Amino acid sequence: MIGLTNIDEGNYPDIPTGSGALLPDNLDQATLWKFSAVSHAVAPLPKTSFPQSNAMAAKVSRICKHLEEGMDFLDAQGRALHEIIHAVEGVGQLVMKREASHFPRTPESRLQSEFEILLGQIEVVRRQTHFGKPMFGNSGTPPLRIHTSLATNPRYEEVHLADLEALHLRMIYWGKVSGDGPRVLIGRETVDMGLKHLMEMVLRSRSQRDRLKHVHSELSKYLGIKEGEASHQVQAPGQPGIFQTVKDKLLGTKGKRTAKG
Repeated sequence: MIGLTNIDEGNYPDIPTGSGALLPDNLDQATLWKFSAVSHAVAPLPKTSFPQSNAMAAKVSRICKHLEEGMDFLDAQGRALHEIIHAVEGVGQLVMKREASHFPRTPESRLQSEFEILLGQIEVVRRQTHFGKPMFGNSGTPPLRIHTSLATNPRYEEVHLADLEALHLRMIYWGKVSGDGPRVLIGRETVDMGLKHLMEMVLRSRSQRDRLKHVHSELSKYLGIKEGEASHQVQAPGQPGIFQTVKDKLLGTKGKRTAKG
């Protein structure tokens, strides 16, 4: 690039100071002006780098593994709940036999013995664990947490322990279907309310699993992109990156962001 660097204003007083203009009446003096060639190098554009790309992929992979463990936990919890439901339904059948006055064909001692067997099965299931973690508790038992934070803001998914200490279930644990003794006689309504509570626990367990599956699916999409494409991808101006896209889907904020120029 050629630029005007100096004009000897002492020899040419008629040229206005600092004007830098080529006027028609001084073109004949242009041969005496001093010019120099100055090179203006264009600064290189800053390199786009992703220093945390591999670390982020490892973090997403670790979160997906924990989510899979959470789904396995809920699957085991669901199977155990169905075992308890089956046992409580058996208790209900014993109560119906008692109320239908099947005596003396079915002695009271036999009804109570069968009830004790079912109660023992329920107690075994109540004590079951999954990889050392209990699957059941009460309404005040804190849930297990799976941390899913991709940035600095803490975020986690909760996995609740099924509540097996509801009032009607406790009335079954500490009741009886026949015989003498201090225990309270179990009625049909108690069994029905206990089954209703257990079904609510099954539905909540399924709902939690569906939630974990959804989060796992969204994060797995990122892992699939990382494995199938180059690690450094060019992002179009104004378009959200893959991390922002995943975050929007998880948080439900898609459509609320404003693109910045």
